[in-house]
Amino acid sequence: QTPKGHAMHLTGLNFESVVYDEDPQKARLVAFFNMDPRDKCMNCPRDYGTWEQIAKRVSMTRPLRAKVLIAAIDQSNNEHPENKVAAKLGEPVIMWYPPGSRSTRFKRRRMMPQMSSV
Repeated sequence: QTPKGHAMHLTGLNFESVVYDEDPQKARLVAFFNMDPRDKCMNCPRDYGTWEQIAKRVSMTRPLRAKVLIAAIDQSNNEHPENKVAAKLGEPVIMWYPPGSRSTRFKRRRMMPQMSSV
């Protein structure tokens, strides 16, 4: 099970409301992990620790905290509607959801490796 910490813990029940609907002025960075060892995401537990450190730094920095929400979901235990993320992960994936309405966030979302092309 994903430990609780500084990153907002997303579940299948709260994913859409937190990622798409709440607080439209704030962007979201969401990390998708697969913590089930049978699925062989060997870097997921290690990288979750790094993600928690990032979330802690953001939570302690007022200007960042006001602009971005750091969240995580263990997709081995939670279904989600994000079709840009594979059902079984071999590596963690980070998605960027910009500020704005549900439709803006959905249309302009992207996986982090693609951010460098913006």
